[in-house]
Amino acid sequence: MQTNASLPDQEAYHVRFATPSTIAKETEKARREFLSRLNATGITPFAPNDENYDWLYLRIDVEGIF
Repeated sequence: MQTNASLPDQEAYHVRFATPSTIAKETEKARREFLSRLNATGITPFAPNDENYDWLYLRIDVEGIF
């Protein structure tokens, strides 16, 4: 079963979270450049209670990279 998020929920998600792909689109920079800067600064993906969400970052943590 697939659940579709409402537009307000999608907007709220993008206000709080960022992925390399969304940041690349927003900044018109390469995704790899963003990932390189993340690695250089030591910023780690969002992982509450040690759960793995792969390439999901809190936007507040990555705002200053570009």
